[in-house]
Amino acid sequence: MRLPRRLESLVMTAARRALGVATVGELGASDIDALRVIARLFQILDREPVYNVALEHVVESARRHFPDGGGIPLVRALLSSLFTATADRYSARGFDPEAAALRETAQGLGGPADRVLLGLMTALTDQQFHDRPPLVVDAVVQALINQVRHAGPRINRANILSGVAYACFCSGYINRLRVVTAELGQVASTPGDHAMLAYFQSKLDVAQGQPAAHDDGIAALQAAVEHLDRRDPAYDIAQRAAANDRREPVLPGAVSPHGNTLERAGEAMRRQQWPEAARAYEQAIDLMTSPAWRAWLRLFAEVARLRGGELDDSAAINRCIDRLLADNLLAARALVQLEDFLCWLLDHTIDKCQATDTAPVVRICELLGEYRGGTAIRRDGTPATVAGDAQADLTLVDYLTQPASAATITDISAGLGDCSVVWINLLTTKGRLVLLVVTQSSASRTVRVRRLGPLDETSLAAWRAVLGKDAEAADDAHLGLIADAIFADVAVTDRLVVVPDTTSWDLPWAELVPATTSEFTLTPSVGALLRLPPASTAARPRIIGVFDDELPGAQLELAKLEDLHDAGRVRFVRAHSLAALVEELRHGSFDIVTIAVHGTTGNGFEYRMLLPDGPSSLSDLLTMPLPSIVIMGCCWSATSAVHPDTVAASLVCLVGGASQVVGGLWAIDDLVAGELLARTYEHLTAPTPVPLSQALLRAHRSLTSEQRRRAAGVAIIGRGYHT
Repeated sequence: MRLPRRLESLVMTAARRALGVATVGELGASDIDALRVIARLFQILDREPVYNVALEHVVESARRHFPDGGGIPLVRALLSSLFTATADRYSARGFDPEAAALRETAQGLGGPADRVLLGLMTALTDQQFHDRPPLVVDAVVQALINQVRHAGPRINRANILSGVAYACFCSGYINRLRVVTAELGQVASTPGDHAMLAYFQSKLDVAQGQPAAHDDGIAALQAAVEHLDRRDPAYDIAQRAAANDRREPVLPGAVSPHGNTLERAGEAMRRQQWPEAARAYEQAIDLMTSPAWRAWLRLFAEVARLRGGELDDSAAINRCIDRLLADNLLAARALVQLEDFLCWLLDHTIDKCQATDTAPVVRICELLGEYRGGTAIRRDGTPATVAGDAQADLTLVDYLTQPASAATITDISAGLGDCSVVWINLLTTKGRLVLLVVTQSSASRTVRVRRLGPLDETSLAAWRAVLGKDAEAADDAHLGLIADAIFADVAVTDRLVVVPDTTSWDLPWAELVPATTSEFTLTPSVGALLRLPPASTAARPRIIGVFDDELPGAQLELAKLEDLHDAGRVRFVRAHSLAALVEELRHGSFDIVTIAVHGTTGNGFEYRMLLPDGPSSLSDLLTMPLPSIVIMGCCWSATSAVHPDTVAASLVCLVGGASQVVGGLWAIDDLVAGELLARTYEHLTAPTPVPLSQALLRAHRSLTSEQRRRAAGVAIIGRGYHT
């Protein structure tokens, strides 16, 4: 029998006190940051494959951030679940001693697994739970998913997962709902369980653009409820879900806890009354206090307009972009797949506008670039201190959700002068790959849009051959096909700015740019590049560097800098450790810092530079007073971020104060990279010096054909400098 609401509240309060779990409403600012840290560490365990370096990062960061064992009981419960999940990963890789030690730590933090599970469930039922930042919600949800896997035989796993799934649905957490629904599918056993599974699957179908699935899901649930045995463990939650879809829902993050605005919006979407749905979602925005929920509702309002045919000309699409920017669409990046929507909008805009007005096409390309990492660059400055990887990671997560700029054709023409710009996007349309190339010419200031595809087998084979390290073995035909596809609309020009998407970022750019190009640079968005000041350097550059004594290429680069110093062309200082490098940077003045050491394959804050005095993380780059130019002779230092919630090392340098970064897109050949950089310094410090981007390209072209292929993984990112 269901307890009366008042009695249920008293029982849950008593349970919280007995379990020692603080309510979500009692969390302070530092507690919220703690939960966000734990959510980010959990997300690392979501990534596949998970290597030992990632597991070590999780454990090291958790212990460094929570030296006292976690503080309040809710944080301790979450940490306990995090360590248990990490132990599972170690066990799967055959590292049993590490797993056993972590399980012992988890037991000491939270007690038995079932106790941790019940404590987390009390947090989930807190009325203020959905008002918290998305990462706070995610921390509790992820911990619950993990704890269910370790629950004792008396725990009803399906019932708990149904509760977690319903919480994800109510808060718009579609990405996590997908994970929970998959977990529920593994343990569902009763008719009630299967009814809830079908219900949540219908919600996912709606999120994927199938509004008719909602009515089917509700009808199926209500039919199932009528025939459910009251003894079915899922009876209560199925009844509640069926009832809630018939009455006014509670709005997550709303000023007023009740209202029928979202209900009207959802009903209009189900009836495909698109204008009515858009208006209702916009009315709901005014009720929201959370930036993430406001952005989430703005997305749904614009989806309704798009489906309703209201965005069929350039003026309407420009107004749509203005609304997305005003409600900071990127704040919802933790809740929904924003890239899917933006790519859909881009494809639609090209269909409707490319023949008459290319301005909105450029703006959407820029909005995509901002989403992929551009918003992290040079926004409101970098914190004076970043206490370890976990806090640095949160700093960048917050930067990624800042308002986008979406630079216009006019902004770009005014800011870049004689540069031509090329945006590249590989989109999947109806299961087939399509290449979209947008080119803004420096000569004519016109924008040309080309859509190639669906790509045939020959084109797909060429793309597979030139992406990442495979490009070192690519034949000339494959390189030529890709170069023609990307740069066909580039007129004879001296300078290029390339804005690749995540996939095309790791191309061998120095081998692909036209022979007439004297210099080029990569950037996640032109808006990000325009926020960077031009790099500056002296006639006799001041350079400081750290070098691995065991790397022949690093030693070759070191020898060249020492020779240039002796010749009076540079002023060079060698640092032998991270501490010495930081000390010199804080008390000296330099134009360039170079780091020539091994880099690891880790993504985001799992990435490590193996300096002479030990591994160094990206948080160290954020705390250094970096000069205008950073040269990283490290593998994977300039690669694209594998996950949309991370930032690669090169972008961290731009966030931390640099204007231009040279780095490795993949596991670069050390000796050839050293030769390339040595020749770059020669051009950079010649009697008639040239910008770094020009010096690097000249050095690349001076190598032998075989060397050029092996050096093609060295790229330059950011803004050029003026002498």
